[in-house]
Amino acid sequence: MTSNDANDSNLALVDPDYEQPAEWKLALGATYDTPWWGMQADIDFLYTRAENPAFYVDLSQEIVGNTRAGAPIYGYIDGRGEDNLMLTNSDENPESTSLSLVLRKEWDNGFDLLLGYAYTQAEDVSPMTSSTAGSNFSNTALLDINNPGVGPSNYVVPHRLTLRALYTANIFGDYQTRFALNAFAQEGQPQSYVMDTTGLEGNRSRRHLLYVPTGVNAPHVVFAMSPEDQAAFFNFVSREGLAQGQFVGRNSTHARWTNRMDLRIDQEIPTFIDGVTGTAFLKIYNLGNFLNKDWGKVYDAQFFSIDVVDADINDDGQYVYTDFTDRPLTNLIENRSLWSIRMGLEVRF
Repeated sequence: MTSNDANDSNLALVDPDYEQPAEWKLALGATYDTPWWGMQADIDFLYTRAENPAFYVDLSQEIVGNTRAGAPIYGYIDGRGEDNLMLTNSDENPESTSLSLVLRKEWDNGFDLLLGYAYTQAEDVSPMTSSTAGSNFSNTALLDINNPGVGPSNYVVPHRLTLRALYTANIFGDYQTRFALNAFAQEGQPQSYVMDTTGLEGNRSRRHLLYVPTGVNAPHVVFAMSPEDQAAFFNFVSREGLAQGQFVGRNSTHARWTNRMDLRIDQEIPTFIDGVTGTAFLKIYNLGNFLNKDWGKVYDAQFFSIDVVDADINDDGQYVYTDFTDRPLTNLIENRSLWSIRMGLEVRF
């Protein structure tokens, strides 16, 4: 075999200067006995700065022009084959910040209440959503395929509220009864509105951030769709609150909020055997959905970016929008949105 027999396309490569990504972390925490109703407060702060974050570039493509809106247009380089993806490092330093507050109060009558709130802001260069080079390269919403830059992380949950309520008492003689309610509410993960494009790069599409024109006659876009689709597109822009005359931000829209409650009841029972204890339990997962079929829905963002228009590029560098599809960004996770009840007996010896 000679070099002439070697494959020159669809290669997965590693940069010879590739360095292992690393993170610097700063964590601060404090516990404070407040003067308010005997509550205890836990405050935690975590800051993270990434070094040498990993991402993939396509060595077989280079910039061959720009759209009128300022986005680069890529094309294959003669003699370099196609889709040769190399794992390399970014010079960017994405940062993440998390701040949480937990308040707890215990009462002498057996009640124990915990309330928590967490705020998180997180960035990355590439979400690295897969185990293959092609998927990791493709599944990033961007404008420049070989220089994605820093953006909000696909995995960030900006706001999360938690509740834990406990009540313990001896309702039946000396045998302990314990009620535990755990609940949370959180903002959905982010996702990006993109264009299903041709002409902006080689064989890949459905990841270029959506350009939102100011109107039907805006200079950077030509509408080659029906008047009904045009009206539906601008209704979508208004409904989603997208800024016009610019590209949407990466991961700038979030899925719906999720809330869920779980209840567990434990009852000690006699076993009449020395050294052996028994507990009967009842668990209701997703109590809200058990009480009302419209409650307790668990949502997440769709896995892939949301392509809402088909776009081509004309000779003047304008986007040509041919089709509009109002695709949902939020995904209902059905198996986690249903209630279930479990009963059982635990024996310890």
